[in-house]
Amino acid sequence: MLVLTRKVGEKVLIGDGVWVIVNKISRNKISLGFEAPPGILIRRGEIVAKGSPNRNRKGQ
Repeated sequence: MLVLTRKVGEKVLIGDGVWVIVNKISRNKISLGFEAPPGILIRRGEIVAKGSPNRNRKGQ
């Protein structure tokens, strides 16, 4: 596992065109933004663990 330290506003590029942006940091939470091409599915870990079917990118 790669572990990085980032500040608010900093980005990390994953693969071809998937950006992860640190939006906000609070005591025990971090807010991340994701920019990806339309064909890339982005899902939260708890959704994947439940084995739910694929849906659109919003809210996943």
